[in-house]
Amino acid sequence: GFPNTNIVVACSGSSAERAARIAGEMIADGCTHLLSYGIAAGLHRGCQPGATIFSSYVVTENESFGEKPEIEAAQKPPELHLTSGPSLRKGSVAGVDTILFTPSEKAATYAETKADVADMESHGLARAARHAEIPFFALRAVSDGPTDFLPPFVAGAVTPEGKPRLAPVLIGLLKNPTALPALLRLKKNTDTALAALKKATPAVLRAIAKEKI
Repeated sequence: GFPNTNIVVACSGSSAERAARIAGEMIADGCTHLLSYGIAAGLHRGCQPGATIFSSYVVTENESFGEKPEIEAAQKPPELHLTSGPSLRKGSVAGVDTILFTPSEKAATYAETKADVADMESHGLARAARHAEIPFFALRAVSDGPTDFLPPFVAGAVTPEGKPRLAPVLIGLLKNPTALPALLRLKKNTDTALAALKKATPAVLRAIAKEKI
């Protein structure tokens, strides 16, 4: 359990702007810590599906938030050891505003940011946290690795509230049946990432609650 800790969960979908707005509302209601939670794209060979990154550093094309971790310190955090399952280690997050569909897009983002993973929400939360001067963290599990291609139609597969939309996927497959293997691989890898998140969450929340990060 997490004694004396109230945890509020909100879903922003894939939007940094929406994430920042919702985070601002949570801060106004008394939130004292922010955790960006979900899946992400792996940007280098060390971040394959199921790898889990804990971060307090987010970098975008034009700005950065938090303290950049030292390369030699990018190991399992002392307070966040997992007894089994996918690895959990400290790292960094690249904030992007569009989906990285191809290995070349992921490689370009890595070359620019040197981040471990990329997502579309963490930089929004980081901005809100910096404005309010409260701690910010991210816990992200890799759902697609650096060499994975994503079918273009997955861009419409989730609502702004984070709920799945089946119609765009079915239409996309009808137009491009050859995308089915990539879609099935993404589904399998996403399940792996979600399982990794579930395993890592208790250790991370306890560490944040005890301020041992």
